[in-house]
Amino acid sequence: MLAPGAVYADEEGFGRKEFELGKRRGHICWFGVFGQGQLMATETTETQDVPDGQDIPSTGLRGFSMLVVVIAVFPIALGIGFTLQTATPPPGKLDAAEQPAPAVPNQIQQHLPLKPGPDRSKGDELLREGRHEAALHLYRSLGSADSLRVAADLSLRMGFCQEGLGQWDEALATYRSVTDSHRPVLAACATLGQARIWMRLNDFNAAEPLLRSLLLRSGDGLPTGMSDEVALLYSIVAAEQTLPANSPLTAGLSPVNNLIEWSQAEILKWADATPDQPATVDEIQLRVSAPHKPAAEADFADNQVPGATLLGTPFQITARQQSINQIVTRLADECDFRLEWSDEAVEQLASSRVLDVTVGDLPLCLMLSSLCQEVRATWTLQMHTRTLLITTTNSESDALQIHKSATMSLASTVAMFPEHRLAAPAIFARAQLAAADSRLVDAAETYSSLIGKSVSPLGIRAAFNAALAYHRAGDLVGTCRMLEVIVHGAPGSDLHTRSMILYGRALMDRGEFREAAFQLKRAANSRQTPDDQARAAVFLAMALLLDGRPLDAGEALFSHRLQFQDRSVRNAAALMTSLARWRTATTAGKARETAFLYRSIVAVDGDAEWLGPTGQLLLGQAMHEADLDDRMLELYSSVLEHGACELVEMQMKLALADYRRAHDQIEEAKVIWLEIYAVDRPESVTAGMRLAQLALDELNLALCLELCHALQDRDHVPKTELLKLAGRAYDLGGYPVLAAQCYAGKWPLP
Repeated sequence: MLAPGAVYADEEGFGRKEFELGKRRGHICWFGVFGQGQLMATETTETQDVPDGQDIPSTGLRGFSMLVVVIAVFPIALGIGFTLQTATPPPGKLDAAEQPAPAVPNQIQQHLPLKPGPDRSKGDELLREGRHEAALHLYRSLGSADSLRVAADLSLRMGFCQEGLGQWDEALATYRSVTDSHRPVLAACATLGQARIWMRLNDFNAAEPLLRSLLLRSGDGLPTGMSDEVALLYSIVAAEQTLPANSPLTAGLSPVNNLIEWSQAEILKWADATPDQPATVDEIQLRVSAPHKPAAEADFADNQVPGATLLGTPFQITARQQSINQIVTRLADECDFRLEWSDEAVEQLASSRVLDVTVGDLPLCLMLSSLCQEVRATWTLQMHTRTLLITTTNSESDALQIHKSATMSLASTVAMFPEHRLAAPAIFARAQLAAADSRLVDAAETYSSLIGKSVSPLGIRAAFNAALAYHRAGDLVGTCRMLEVIVHGAPGSDLHTRSMILYGRALMDRGEFREAAFQLKRAANSRQTPDDQARAAVFLAMALLLDGRPLDAGEALFSHRLQFQDRSVRNAAALMTSLARWRTATTAGKARETAFLYRSIVAVDGDAEWLGPTGQLLLGQAMHEADLDDRMLELYSSVLEHGACELVEMQMKLALADYRRAHDQIEEAKVIWLEIYAVDRPESVTAGMRLAQLALDELNLALCLELCHALQDRDHVPKTELLKLAGRAYDLGGYPVLAAQCYAGKWPLP
């Protein structure tokens, strides 16, 4: 700064300002720097004391000498000024603190270091508490206005907040900006963050290469715990990739994408971690090791998965600039396998790149799957020849082998990390694979193992999936047991309405129509989603029709008529309404109602699968009422071929037997009635009555009376009708007294 009393000059000219130097006398040296338009004054070191109260003498000689000094010094000072503006000392002569920053043309420093302060700690605390919006606001206040110049660790935290808020596109963009960080830990966290988002969006094909890149370098300085999480996530993603897209066995099952539990505390810990420097292995190009030497033939027993024990053995790989062929060959040599590559796989290997692989203590099958995926290939272990075959993934059989290897990798990884917080989602994925393989009971039991004492989001979805698997397997008791976990224990769940609908359908299949109607009425009035409400109303009408209450069914459909927006649901509601009206109509009005019933049958026919076997049973009954028995026969035969619950199966078989009897196919009808009569169900009484009537028509009176006496102690038997049938048999047999007793409503004495 200039000293008080300095002389200033502006751009218009040199202005002068006189000032006092106190009680000192000295000489003032003037020099100008015209390049900047400034005029400065400095005080010389020589001073002269002046007594107090005495002014400095101003003589002509002293003024003349001052003028001479100024004229002599001015040109020299002017040159020095210009020199200072145009030249600087060489860099070697500057102090370390004065060294200029190297100028890099056309390059932006994207991530500037930012020391964590109190505000950063406050943001981390908010992030751990799940207050993502407040944390994001704090982090943004610490960053630069230019997003490219925000510190990498701060950008990573912003990505965490955006991910927690569901801002998927913004979070992906933020994570991508951190992946080029010079700190490998931050880049790994950003890559893992992108994979998490793709998994949340159920896009496992996009998540797989990201996780694979982390898995193959999991032993190269990743923070403690991250490598375990990457292994579990990759095994889940690889398994989910093999699930069929439109399989009826997996339709309706809750996916695994929203069930993965993320720990904000661990994510922040990884972001701030200082990774251990990996050992220098430049002199070791390829190294493969296992904790122990695998067994010879014990791993290839016929009663287990080929090489299951060996393929689940953890291995370690350290490779620098090695090809896939070299790494897999080294693994095969370590396991005493004979390695074979298909011709297509050899062609793909020729164009593959070399890799740096550092993997520590991961199952052999998981490493084989990830390495083969680098060249779009799959592996098969032939049991008896101990041959590891690598083929391309072009045919359907290759896809099946990928499914098997992914299942094995998932099981091995879960067995290696049974206490990890991601072990439960991995078990959930295993259950999905079992359901896709038509192992519905195994899938249901695997789902059931995830249900604990306290209701959690994963437990709710596991219970719902288990109920679906049990229902498709025909286990109605297991279905109701699983659904009760949600219906009674999680009323606020987004699956509550769907669970009540499925619960009501299961109760209908069990013949408990009153309880089914109660649950379906709750679902229809739940006010959660209009689509579920509409479907619940249709199923409610079905339960009331099966319970013999057509008036109540019509009223329920009328009260929910505004919710039938979907075409298939609206057609099904019209069918149930027409059937209810037909059953409540008088004899004179049935002809008019039959026309409406026929039109509703035509509208819903071909689009009734979502109604299930019970709905198709009612559809067939409507066809019978509209004199469409041939179409009923076709419908019931198709349903029975694919399987149905016992109640629906018995009802449909009775209808088919009546159809055979009406078309003089007596023997076919008799076979069906005998089959139903042997089952301890209410439908067996109807079948017994049909057999007794057939025996009476054939004048086989002894068989008719035997059946009548056997049916008299059964539940739900129509005693009046049965006594009339026995009386006719006694009457035709020549026993009028016994026949009279039967007609009077009393069984004759034996």
